[in-house]
This record gives sequence, structure tokens and C-alpha cells, in this order.
Amino acid sequence: MEFIFTIVATYSGNSFSICLIIDNLKKIIMKALSKMEVEEFLSDNLKNWSFDGNCLKRDFKFKTFVEAFSFMTAIAIEAEKIDHHPDWSNVYNSVRINLNTHDAKGITKLDFDLADVIDRVFENYK
Repeated sequence: MEFIFTIVATYSGNSFSICLIIDNLKKIIMKALSKMEVEEFLSDNLKNWSFDGNCLKRDFKFKTFVEAFSFMTAIAIEAEKIDHHPDWSNVYNSVRINLNTHDAKGITKLDFDLADVIDRVFENYK
């Protein structure tokens, strides 16, 4: 595997810092998990999510379309922060979310992390 390194050096006052960025680090860390690993993690940590062999799935219901859209907006902001984006759909007060890591061709830790963020955001809408 090829690695691309970027070194960023900054100087401020009397301190000098160096940051090493590995551009392919996400690909290295994000390997697809086995079906057993996914199902075990879901049963222990993300009980409201299901696994269809390809994606993590969850449906959400809200009082209004505005609440559903607000929820999606909050998720979009969080997803952008971790550079991992859901496949989703919205019909009036319902949101359906599917998660998988296309590059890894399966479920990775990124999917679990995003599902956890989504669950925490949803708590604000109950």
C-alpha cells in the first residue's frame, strides 16, 4: 500500500510543532468487519439498528416534516465532521438511514461511530 505523508510545521513564540498527516490512514484503519462482528456490536451497543448483511439500518419518526428535516440537517453537519455520509431518505415525518462504508465494501468502525452520533442527535427529538 502506498502512503502519502504531509508534514505541517508551525512556529509560535517559543514553541515549534510538527504535525504528520497520513492521507491514506482512513483506508488503513477502516477494514470491513465480519457479519458476526457487526451483529455482536449491534446487540451490545446499537440495539435500535438492524443489519441486512450489507447495511446498518434504522427508521426514525418525527411529529412533523420540519422536525425530520431538522434532524437530517443536524446529522449532515456531524457526518461532514467525520467525512462519512449516510444513505438516507425522507418522506414527510419519516427518515430512513442506511450506513455502510463503500470503500471497504462493508461495515466499518466509521459506520458504528456515525450510528452512535445519529442516536445521540435523535435523543433531542424524543
